[in-house]
Amino acid sequence: MSIDLIELKPYITVSRSWISEIFQHKIRQFDGCLRANTFPIFIVHGSTEYEVENRSIAYQLFPYLSKEGHSFGLIHVMDEIYDHDLSVYYLDKCDFVFREYYRPVGGQFQLLTDFSKSFFMPSRYDNRYSGVKQLVYELYIRLSPRCVLPKFTFMKRQYLPALPISKVFFIPLGITDRVALERKAALLPITERKYMWSFCGNSFKSDRKLMLASLSKIQPNFIYEYQGFMGPRSLSGEEYWEVLTQSMFVPCALGNLNIDTYRLFEVLEAGAIPIILRSHAWQPYNYYKNLLGDHPIPTFSSWQEAGSFLNKIDFEMTKKLSQEVNSWYAGYKSDLKGKIQKSILEFAKDSLLSHDIMHLDRLCL
Repeated sequence: MSIDLIELKPYITVSRSWISEIFQHKIRQFDGCLRANTFPIFIVHGSTEYEVENRSIAYQLFPYLSKEGHSFGLIHVMDEIYDHDLSVYYLDKCDFVFREYYRPVGGQFQLLTDFSKSFFMPSRYDNRYSGVKQLVYELYIRLSPRCVLPKFTFMKRQYLPALPISKVFFIPLGITDRVALERKAALLPITERKYMWSFCGNSFKSDRKLMLASLSKIQPNFIYEYQGFMGPRSLSGEEYWEVLTQSMFVPCALGNLNIDTYRLFEVLEAGAIPIILRSHAWQPYNYYKNLLGDHPIPTFSSWQEAGSFLNKIDFEMTKKLSQEVNSWYAGYKSDLKGKIQKSILEFAKDSLLSHDIMHLDRLCL
């Protein structure tokens, strides 16, 4: 089937190579024209600046196409804090949506159930206290108006409103373009790599501070810390790739608000073994199992538990685990491509554009 993969303004998608790979089609920037005998799939995202009030994907283009009887699909990216206007999902001619950041679909009951669970889980694995002091602290950050309202609102946006789940499919973040460009040479076998584990990134967040504190004594390692996302002190794509391909294990700490980060798939692409956490207070469900299905990636409830794992594992166990993870990942990526193509065919096989549609750029302002 001939699809037309179109990125809309603002042209700030950081994972074009990944999207193009799993959808098996080149991406073009919108020029105001839709082409005959194709099915248009638009890459949409709101502003990435958190202080911007209107983080909307509700372009005038979509209700116009729906009203005129032209079907289309969406790839919705960068909705990290779950605050985009999702009304376009419900348009009659919006046939399907592929979106990043898995979100539960259990509605109000599941929201209240998971919010209750959150009281028994550490907030971002912050271990500044222990015992009774830790319990009091956890209650404070959930019950204090200064703390609880933003957190509860974040959780509420994950569950409500319910998505039209019959036509919504979740995809992982994948890899950034700066890493995609570096995938050239053959990868070193896992047991010939220089570092037992490595971490390169922003260490400002409390979860990452705890991660480094729990793992830093495990040698040999490589740690490169900076503050601020993609700041002036961050490594280049080439330097970062070099570290990944010299690492056996790479812990994948939490993102800004979500468990999912680009790091996971970048590590998999580099042939290293990711280490991930199962859940945290504001996402108290097994995030990656929901997103990826059953997988062999080492998964833990805390960084202390992950540290114990790294202290005990030997070269033979590492080699066997590497083979399992690499085999699973190759199969997963192949299956993902197949599922995407199957879904597109199922929903859009009879919906190709019958003619060119011109001068639509004004509807994307």
